[in-house]
Amino acid sequence: GAGNVISGNKRTGSVLFDLRIAGQHRGRGIGRAAVAWIVDRLFADYPSLHRIEAATRIDNQAMRRALESNQFRLEGQLRQTWSSDHGTRYDTALYGRLRTDG
Repeated sequence: GAGNVISGNKRTGSVLFDLRIAGQHRGRGIGRAAVAWIVDRLFADYPSLHRIEAATRIDNQAMRRALESNQFRLEGQLRQTWSSDHGTRYDTALYGRLRTDG
């Protein structure tokens, strides 16, 4: 798997991260543990950080559970923003967690 902090904004105190779990490693709770680690590290290392954002494909139930189990809240849905290799378009689920949510 791979994870990246994609963007941050010092003015608003927010970051967006991306996490991808390789197919052979899915279903083992790695996503849930990785999200917990990312949240802990970001809030510990950046005291001015106010919120963490994440996005996932609407049908990615495993990542949605991983985010929700780490106190991320569904904040929105973008229609048909995610294109698959087969040309099917999916909505994107937008999640956020405030420092005060944990």
